[in-house]
Amino acid sequence: MNKTVGFFTKLRDETDSAEEKERLQVHLDALHFIDSTGQHKAFSEYLEHVEAGAPPYVIASFDTREEAEAWLRTHPSPPDFAQVLIANGYYEVIHDRETNARRLPHSRSLEYYLAEFQQEEPPIATASFASLEEAEDWLTAQAEPARWTWVSVAGEIYLAVYHPNIGHRALYPLSMVRGYELPPDAPQGE
Repeated sequence: MNKTVGFFTKLRDETDSAEEKERLQVHLDALHFIDSTGQHKAFSEYLEHVEAGAPPYVIASFDTREEAEAWLRTHPSPPDFAQVLIANGYYEVIHDRETNARRLPHSRSLEYYLAEFQQEEPPIATASFASLEEAEDWLTAQAEPARWTWVSVAGEIYLAVYHPNIGHRALYPLSMVRGYELPPDAPQGE
């Protein structure tokens, strides 16, 4: 952390642009926040998640919408724009601090991720199952599952995912991205 702070401090101090100084100060402030709030481990886990090419990061998982809404209602300071899972569906946490309005709208981030990810990592199943229940049992039985792997369930491709920060395992069908087209400038897989 100290080397990174030193690097950004040097960059900030050497630039003549006030705008660039301001941008670099934001990086420094973020690093100071991580350091002063003792979130080194959480930040490190987040970086591992990103580097593994895992699905969009989530901060909590709920079986029902009612459970999620109860959590959101009673949370003293909900995180803005964080994502949560409700019955393995992605939802965004929205909190207007001025009005204290709180919402959980559906997020399409998983669909976008899957559409792009299948281009980067072609869906070749590492395991096959006759039923979703059989695949879920297999995923649950994994002592330390991979962050992600492709599996086949009754002939359909799924992404088996482990969200270690919340200890949650999920199976996402690739069919959920039908109808979504990658933007023309999106990187294409090999």
